[in-house]
Amino acid sequence: MECKFTNEELVMKYQNGDYKALEIISENNMGLIRHIASRYSVHCNYIDHNDLIQQGWTGLYRAVQTYKADMPNSAKFSTWAGYWIQQAIQRYLEQETPKTNETSLYEEIGEDITLEDCLEDPEALNNLWSYIERQDLRRELEKIMNERLSLKEREILKLRFGWNDNIQWDFRSIGKVFGNTGQNVHTSYKNALYKLRRSPWGQKRIAEHLVEKRLRCRNIPLSTILLEKLHQVQGYALKV
Repeated sequence: MECKFTNEELVMKYQNGDYKALEIISENNMGLIRHIASRYSVHCNYIDHNDLIQQGWTGLYRAVQTYKADMPNSAKFSTWAGYWIQQAIQRYLEQETPKTNETSLYEEIGEDITLEDCLEDPEALNNLWSYIERQDLRRELEKIMNERLSLKEREILKLRFGWNDNIQWDFRSIGKVFGNTGQNVHTSYKNALYKLRRSPWGQKRIAEHLVEKRLRCRNIPLSTILLEKLHQVQGYALKV
């Protein structure tokens, strides 16, 4: 029998205690889960497609728990769900990507650098160290963001800088995901940068940056320095 309720109405019913609504929501959005999972399984043939479907469902469940249908200008549930399904699958892939304890001399580093190349070519060695530094910086940023920022602030920064998929979202598009205006998202974005800037990690990085360039602190906008650091790790989420 055809369902008479929209996704948004079903989510509200579930959040108000009608747990049977979750089954209908799952059925209504299984096509969305399969679509997103298929985009990843093409490039990750070492992962069972059904595992991606399962992870997508956990993302859908997270979306059901966090969606606020009664908020003014709220995004459609399908938009909100798509975001959380993608996040769940990406995090699963990061955990399941094969890792080895020892790196082969012929294993690729970055796009086209091998350790063998580095032994023969000083310039390749410099590129390798640059790659390693980016990975270290990314891990530092991930840690400090988890400590200092709210979930919403972290996700805004990650979407803005293409943290997970190398696609930089504009503020209006991010606003549609969170049910906010682009201006509100921009305000949250600036607040998040301010928190990072004022953290001990941010102050240390700023000091290091100033020493490197031999400039006084008052001559460089502090927000510019933080933006520079975030741009350095842009697009490396699935490679860590």
